[in-house]
Amino acid sequence: MEVENSRILATLSVGEFKEVMDEIYKKRKEKEEEEKPHTYVFGLSGIMEMFHCSKTTASYLKSNVIKDAVSQRGRKIVVDVEYARLLFKTKWPYKVYKRYNLGLDMD
Repeated sequence: MEVENSRILATLSVGEFKEVMDEIYKKRKEKEEEEKPHTYVFGLSGIMEMFHCSKTTASYLKSNVIKDAVSQRGRKIVVDVEYARLLFKTKWPYKVYKRYNLGLDMD
């Protein structure tokens, strides 16, 4: 239902108000479904679990390959998972990528 912008809210009937609120609720729900929540892993152990690699390789990945996805303050390391995987796909050599067999699509 389309309500005029100049119409006073107090003049809406209960049914009209429900329809307007349902439309707003549906639009908000669709918008929330489109936005994916960011997932994060923490520390070198999180990188090790995400890429199934050793601590040495995780440290190398953190410092070089996925450094744009890493945020570090002191000893705290936070990694954005989706962005790290994207960087890994684009920067890591294919033969090494294939050896790790991470289940990530190369396409």
